[in-house]
Amino acid sequence: MLRIGYGWSYERITPRHIDDASGNQPGVRLEEIFRSSNALNLSNVALPLTPSSSPLATFPVTDRTQIGHAMDTNIRNAYIQNWNVGLQAGLTAGTTLRVSYVGSKGTRLMLGTDINETNIFENGISDAFRATQAGGNSTLMNRLFQGLNVPGVGVVDGLSITGSDAVRRNTTLNAFLAANDVGGFANFLNTNNFLTGQIGGIPRRAGLPENWITVNPQFVAANYTSNFGSSVYHSMQVEVSKRLSNGFIFSANYTLAKAFGEEEGNSTAEQLIVRCGTGRSTAGFSASASNKR
Repeated sequence: MLRIGYGWSYERITPRHIDDASGNQPGVRLEEIFRSSNALNLSNVALPLTPSSSPLATFPVTDRTQIGHAMDTNIRNAYIQNWNVGLQAGLTAGTTLRVSYVGSKGTRLMLGTDINETNIFENGISDAFRATQAGGNSTLMNRLFQGLNVPGVGVVDGLSITGSDAVRRNTTLNAFLAANDVGGFANFLNTNNFLTGQIGGIPRRAGLPENWITVNPQFVAANYTSNFGSSVYHSMQVEVSKRLSNGFIFSANYTLAKAFGEEEGNSTAEQLIVRCGTGRSTAGFSASASNKR
């Protein structure tokens, strides 16, 4: 017996997607919390609700706590295709074998990406981090920490105490070296007030531009949603069933599958792209027995 199937389905753009891209903009959303003690007291609530700050308020580059959201104006509904081909044959009077191919493809899947990602390459942070990690000295680290009194180390003068020395010996900074986390180190410089009392104060004090690490420094993230995603799934499925005496049926199946995609994903509106071109192979075997009279 030969069985063939094909399906085509769409994923609608839900209002929550639009809400993420517009209602979550800094300064736009207003949240009122009603607790058990005042759940029925609406005397202080005036409609329509008015945000405490003006819509699309301007935030200084030293803020670095806001999250911006944007949505592709030309976004399209995602669609998924499913198909299968199966062949079933009788091996003996009581034994059947079924071999199937099952596949699917997701096209124009909605995903978000942070267009304000941390830069470690063009600005030289990665090279300076690796040199420091290897026990050397970096001119960029000297520039960043020159004249600063680093706890547990002393004042960086570039000679007796270098900037790389400060990173290696300070317990806050050397944790990034131990974890091999150059991105975390760059983000720390960009969003922390360590040593200077100002957010982003270390690179600013060194005369580096505000957007030296991120393009839009006033945002901690800037999420852009569009049809970035795609997925492909292929599998071979084999099942053997044997009818035993007294109504018992024994069945065993084996599946070999491989999936490709940007992210395993979930049902959230903005699933950030964190992996590209990932592939995953799986294989499984199971057996069961049942009594059917």
